[in-house]
Amino acid sequence: MHPARKSAIAILALLYALLFAEAYLRVFGSRLFGDHGRSYVHRPWQDRLVRGVPFRTNGWGVRGEPFTARSLRIVAFGGSATESAEVPEAESWPARVEWHLNGRFGARAGQVANAGSAGLSSPHYVAHVEELARPIGLDVAILYTGLNDTDRLARYGRILRVERIGDRSYREVFLQAFTAPDPVRLTDIGNPILERSYLVLFVRSFFEKSFVQPLRNRLEDLVPGWHLRDKRARLRASPVFGAVLARAKEDYTHNLTLMFDAARAAGVTPIFMSAPRMSGEPELMALNQALVSFCRERGAPLIDLAAEAPPAGGWYGLGHHFTRQAADATGAEIAAAIADLLEGKRAGGEELRRRARERGLTLATRGDVR
Repeated sequence: MHPARKSAIAILALLYALLFAEAYLRVFGSRLFGDHGRSYVHRPWQDRLVRGVPFRTNGWGVRGEPFTARSLRIVAFGGSATESAEVPEAESWPARVEWHLNGRFGARAGQVANAGSAGLSSPHYVAHVEELARPIGLDVAILYTGLNDTDRLARYGRILRVERIGDRSYREVFLQAFTAPDPVRLTDIGNPILERSYLVLFVRSFFEKSFVQPLRNRLEDLVPGWHLRDKRARLRASPVFGAVLARAKEDYTHNLTLMFDAARAAGVTPIFMSAPRMSGEPELMALNQALVSFCRERGAPLIDLAAEAPPAGGWYGLGHHFTRQAADATGAEIAAAIADLLEGKRAGGEELRRRARERGLTLATRGDVR
């Protein structure tokens, strides 16, 4: 065969492969497939050890047992402090929510699954609520947010402000399905045609988020003066620190709005939770203030741990992860808030009470078991 003809066939074959890949990504939304054909926080049906602790996921790719028909379906979203991979599942704060809630109303009144994953921040929860709420038939979303956004602020001088993810736009969900967890806005390529190419978006995001950014972060943390704590110190000493915090609060509120709207659109009751106070953390204090203001304006239920005294033993054990006492106290408080919503003692529980009736639940309080 003539060399020119061989080259032409090779080029046509490559174009065909690229067009097929583009079409596949558009049709299937670049999702990681599992039982329900959705993208996931973790791979479904995992059974592995993390630091010697069993880590199991259900068919939805979250820690916890499969949901049953006659239980309220509750999912906790958050980072590593929510995931609690270093402790048995029963000792994580989401599991303690379930224990206290069922102690109050009876066995299997509610099931709490754990959608936490290390490194996730407010942009991820937007994607996860959008992606999981309707397929799961979610009743309550507990959103523990803020801590990892402060890490991003220290590294990059701002937190990530995401745009709404619709049924035909999976830019952020690409990152959930294929790469290291970190959704990005991919609208700065410069070419309007390429900006709409799912294949280009995927290749770029995969390379950037799976290799470039993690490698850069790890190397920087090894270089004297470039560790995350050093970046925080430089940010706080900067003359523009006030403006940076103001912009962060604005972007954070934008992400909170998307979470709230996505939950409400799916008939889900969102419960937000602030991070407990830490000394010398102005970034976290600013984001917690934004969260409190947002919940007041929207009438969203809030568990404001930042305003509470720490339990015996303190809030934090490993890093910013809860101690056993803190996990139990947090679980009890969230369970009490859900109970108040169900019993009409707290505003904003109308939709949750309707869903409880639809599931055939008779929720007669029998007292909390501590």
